[in-house]
Amino acid sequence: MKDDVTIADSEQLVKSAGADAVFDYKLSVGEQIAEIERSTRGNFTRVFDASAFAGEAAMAAFAASKSTEQKYFATTNDWFVLSDASKLNVLI
Repeated sequence: MKDDVTIADSEQLVKSAGADAVFDYKLSVGEQIAEIERSTRGNFTRVFDASAFAGEAAMAAFAASKSTEQKYFATTNDWFVLSDASKLNVLI
C-alpha cells in the first residue's frame, strides 16, 4: 500500500514547523491574495515561498499589505527576479 501525502498532511507539517498560515500556490494569484487577506487582514510582514512558485503572489500580497513595516521575503526559487526590492529584505 502506497502512502499518499495529502494537502492536509502537508499543511499540518508546515504549521507544526511554525507557519501561521499556508496557502495553495496552485490557485490563481487573485485567489491567493484573497486567501491571504482573509487570513491576515492585510497585516503581515513576512512571506516564505517553500514551493518556489509563489513569488508573484508574494509580491502582489506585499503590495496589498496594510503594514507599513519592513517586509521580508524568502524563497527556494533562486531564479526569481525581483524588480523592486526597496521595501523588502530578500533572502534567496
